[in-house]
Amino acid sequence: MGLTGRMLTVGIVGAGPAGLSAARLLEETGRARAVIFEKDERVGGKSFSTPRYGSMHDIGTCYSMLAHATTNRWMKELRIPQRPIDRQMVDGVPVIRYILGGKPFTTASETLRFFRAWETQMRAFEERPDDPDVRQTAAMPVGDWIDAHGFPSMRRYMQRGLTNMGYGYLDEAPTVQALRWCGPDLLISGALKRIKAPEKGWQNFWERISQRLDVRLGQPVEEIRRGNDGIDIVTPAGATRVDALLIAAPLDELMHALRLTAAEQRVIDAVKWDRLCASLAAIAGWRRNDDIVIYEDALKSGAPPGVLLSSRVAGPPPKKQDRHGTRFFMCFQYAGSLTNADLAAKLRRDVEQRGGYLDHLAVQKVWKFSPRYDADALRDGLISQMRAMQGDERTWYTGATFSFEAVSNIVEFNRKLAPEMVRQLEAMRR
Repeated sequence: MGLTGRMLTVGIVGAGPAGLSAARLLEETGRARAVIFEKDERVGGKSFSTPRYGSMHDIGTCYSMLAHATTNRWMKELRIPQRPIDRQMVDGVPVIRYILGGKPFTTASETLRFFRAWETQMRAFEERPDDPDVRQTAAMPVGDWIDAHGFPSMRRYMQRGLTNMGYGYLDEAPTVQALRWCGPDLLISGALKRIKAPEKGWQNFWERISQRLDVRLGQPVEEIRRGNDGIDIVTPAGATRVDALLIAAPLDELMHALRLTAAEQRVIDAVKWDRLCASLAAIAGWRRNDDIVIYEDALKSGAPPGVLLSSRVAGPPPKKQDRHGTRFFMCFQYAGSLTNADLAAKLRRDVEQRGGYLDHLAVQKVWKFSPRYDADALRDGLISQMRAMQGDERTWYTGATFSFEAVSNIVEFNRKLAPEMVRQLEAMRR
């Protein structure tokens, strides 16, 4: 506890992976408690799972890897089993062979060089964010960074790990964001087949995490009043006084409730959100044993919105198939500005081109996904500005904008943020 003996209270906006992991990590310090406000009637955010046809299907967050050290530990503590995701193909070629490009020894040497370059670059982003050259590199499209270092195999690795996962094309994604995700842990996880998924779905995991937390569902934040001695968070249920505010929802979704600071407005202006479509589809004619099939044409820059990125077998094979062999697959598309109907039509066309028939869509979800930093804002010092605003007006920030869209990045960000928040808040009391 702090010097006054009173537990700190942190109000958190958003009960997705960012808000829930931050709450748990704050409470693990033993010096703070969290109150979480969520506008929806469920927890999990983009960790959304639905039970269909005898199995649980993840429509948002999909995998866990070596980088998910904290959530893997929590799953172990909660005795949540995970199943492996083994067979991954790119147009009929195993992913690892696709990355190797037929030159295993050359690629092994290139991978070691990539690891060294990645470590050097990430250290520069961390330690020298105000260096003009570092800012320029941060803003550079990651495809240019790859080419400048001579990493042809790593280009294919990033097409699999970045573009296929919905995080953007290599000629668009800024290097500072792409390297946060596409590092050694991701590559090693794939090579060692350490990619898994919780058997009952990611949403179930976050529901288990939330059971010991003060989560207030169906409570959209209507107003936030920030003062020197505390913050009032106003919802339809009334006002709650807290010592500090942690914003785990996209900042632009709170513009109606906050008197924005100049720094907050800069972040909103500097971020462009993409849209990713995830569909649980009943498809006939696809008789295959591969867990995931990725389509190479969709990974290349310039691919039109709506093209099928990948398909994942959804659940175990049915005990008895109909004569058409209908099974359920998770299918992913960059949505662009397309309507749901347009996306469904394009999916139907791509399925037919690959020998299948789209019987129906059980679930179609279009996510606000993967915020991308503006290149000019990065060159003007956006990263330093985002760090400097942490704690201003008793407000901290987390989530996809401040770390990366992936759960592993968000939780690791919070693992460092939570004790620092407590330290600063206790210093204010002295």
